[in-house]
Amino acid sequence: MSTGLENPYLFDPLHHVWRSLDLPKDVAPFGMYVQAATRDGWLYGMGGNWSNSFLFAYQPAQGIFKQLGSTVGGSLGSPIVGRDGQVYGAWRNQIVTVKQYTYAPTGSVQSELIQPIALALTRTVIAESPNVIVRALACNQNETVYGIIQGADNYYRQDPFGWLFEYHPQDPDNNLSRHAPEVSPEQRGKFMYGTALAAANNGVLIGGTNSGHLFLYNPRTGNTLDLGRPTTNTDQIAALTTGLDGLIYGGTVSYSGQARLFSIDPVQAQIKLLELPITQTYAIGPLAVGPNGRVYVGVGAALIVYEPASQQATVMGDTTSLSCTIQALAIDSDGQVYAGCGPYLVGYDESTGLFTQLATPGKENGYTPGNVAALVVGHDKQVYGSIERNYSNSELFVYRPGTKQSINLGIAIPTGVMALAMCPDGTIYGSSGTNNSYYGGPAYLFAFRSDCLAGPLRAWDHITWEADTPPGTSLTVDVLDEKGEVLFGQVRNGGSLQSIAVQQHPAIRLRANLSTSDPHVTPTLKRWRVDYTFACQK
Repeated sequence: MSTGLENPYLFDPLHHVWRSLDLPKDVAPFGMYVQAATRDGWLYGMGGNWSNSFLFAYQPAQGIFKQLGSTVGGSLGSPIVGRDGQVYGAWRNQIVTVKQYTYAPTGSVQSELIQPIALALTRTVIAESPNVIVRALACNQNETVYGIIQGADNYYRQDPFGWLFEYHPQDPDNNLSRHAPEVSPEQRGKFMYGTALAAANNGVLIGGTNSGHLFLYNPRTGNTLDLGRPTTNTDQIAALTTGLDGLIYGGTVSYSGQARLFSIDPVQAQIKLLELPITQTYAIGPLAVGPNGRVYVGVGAALIVYEPASQQATVMGDTTSLSCTIQALAIDSDGQVYAGCGPYLVGYDESTGLFTQLATPGKENGYTPGNVAALVVGHDKQVYGSIERNYSNSELFVYRPGTKQSINLGIAIPTGVMALAMCPDGTIYGSSGTNNSYYGGPAYLFAFRSDCLAGPLRAWDHITWEADTPPGTSLTVDVLDEKGEVLFGQVRNGGSLQSIAVQQHPAIRLRANLSTSDPHVTPTLKRWRVDYTFACQK
């Protein structure tokens, strides 16, 4: 058997035909070479490409395929079968033996101790297509959440499918709707990729796109007004925020180095350019508004403060000593400024004009560091943020100023967190996008309550899992207490856990019991999940 990028084929000498081998769906096409066969019908060979090869075993009678191990940095040459039935090969000038997994009729897999973090998390699927991300979020005074969707349901369609969505948490039966812009077909390309969004005090929304256009959307009428570009040099709208004076403030991206800060009067739909002490820069943003009404602006490594009353802007400090640029800003009710600067969470001391590194959230939580993508300060004055990584999951974290600790919240968002926004009631919403090209799942809107960090666990809810159980195999799950004693044995998939007394058992474990009567197949537990609720949840 030999193949390039197509499916592998096996020659049948009895019938003198080539027969295609049906491999599992999760086995990608690769070059394959069968070089050895055992008496019990197993075929051994090499697969992979020039940079990463591996050994595999295939049992054509039952269609069983096993990848036995990777040989990155070298290749296992010419597997052969000895008289003893053992498979041998040469690798890095050594003779090695090739063994399949040891057959064991029974076994078990036990989870880590499940100690719920008090976050009332919800997830809502916004779009099924992997080409879609939720790029920006805003929450109005009525607690309605709005977001801009970047992309299209069908990658090959060129018209927006519903570029703006609104989510009504108080109406669970009809809580999500999507809207397409009411503009001419020639204008629709301007709305394909939204980049920023802000909710004005009069109920309208101001948004921006990566074509540099601003728009005004009125949820009451469903009408969309194209406001044009702030300047002819505007290539993209980088950020938008709502000021205490009722104006919307925004920043632009300009590839010519002439990015600008501007304001919008949402009533008159008028744009005004604002002067900054830095005149040559490619991007203005992120933005945040302090409790005194001042607008804080990140411009590269510099922090600028704009005073709406005097219409004056001042450079307050920079992050040059940290060798990073400001990517996210958040301000608490006391005026303390927090910034995301590369992989760091930093704090700004207005009395000294200096930034101080507070935490490296990903690294301190035992993960690979990633950029701090978004920040928001909860009603509890704790700082919530997202860490975004390329090609892997993103996480949420919380920084507690009192203890100066950064804690991972344990919520892995495979699509990557793109934005965070807080509603007046304290509910924090997040949207998902992706820098992970290996992820093909849906885009999410998720929510949690910051006040739930102090709330008691109300109830264990139910357990679900996903597993493969070929014929001759079985898998059952037991629920254990902290000491390993069985609370429920052989719980069914989707089974209720509400009878567990949370006062006596605030933490539990799971144990999967796996068994097989066939040495060639095994049950496989892919993932499992326990749902629970908190007393503070609405």
